[in-house]
Amino acid sequence: MTMTKMYKILWIEDDALFDLNSLAAAVHTSLKYKLVIARNVTEAVDHILRSEYDVVIVDMRLPPGTDDRWATLFLNARAEVEKNFGNKLGLQLLYTLLGPEQDRVIKLPVPSWVNPNRFAVFTVEEYTTLERHLTKLGVQFHVKKKAGLSRRTLRDLIDQVIDQNTSNPNGTNGGSSNGSSPH
Repeated sequence: MTMTKMYKILWIEDDALFDLNSLAAAVHTSLKYKLVIARNVTEAVDHILRSEYDVVIVDMRLPPGTDDRWATLFLNARAEVEKNFGNKLGLQLLYTLLGPEQDRVIKLPVPSWVNPNRFAVFTVEEYTTLERHLTKLGVQFHVKKKAGLSRRTLRDLIDQVIDQNTSNPNGTNGGSSNGSSPH
């Protein structure tokens, strides 16, 4: 009997406990995903540094958690909402993990498994407001949170990332900056 691979998913979302019943239920019931939730940037970094994930889903508007470096960034960003990243610590986390050295907001030892093909964005921000950042970072998948989302939205996003990586294990996107991203 062949064992089906159990994919590890990290969902970085401060409202995940609220969304758990509606969005995460389809992920849990699929029986092919082990869903881990980080409710802030500090928890997310801890998970990423400790374990490898097949897919990482990132919200843009995240609280900092207990790490003073992220708390300082959060407070500074709130004071200057219109500049650069605004209050989007999720975007700052993506730059820290995936960006070129000069764009890394906080210097961390980035694990070798971390690459843009494992990341997707699930947030209230429109794709157009994030497009230049996501393109620069190589993140191909974005789904906008909005009222009335299907209960399968999160699972479908995870499936897309897994399918892309399964059909394209070398991680090249064939020249498309957004893949089949459902903006």
